[in-house]
Amino acid sequence: MVAMKKRQTYRIECRRAHDWWTITSPDVPGALSRARRLEHVDRQARRAVGAILDVDEDSFDIEVVPVLADDLV
Repeated sequence: MVAMKKRQTYRIECRRAHDWWTITSPDVPGALSRARRLEHVDRQARRAVGAILDVDEDSFDIEVVPVLADDLV
């Protein structure tokens, strides 16, 4: 029986900054990007993480966590 290797999952945090979502990853320092819409964060985050780690954008999973300002919570 062949054991399946578990895919790495990276946490992605996005914060609203004016008209943009800023994208960072505490798991991958230097992986920075931005997106106009929250629905585009996944694609932009994959590009940033893939570029920093020099791996295919589809070779890992991401967990997108929107971080809201304290006054909005």
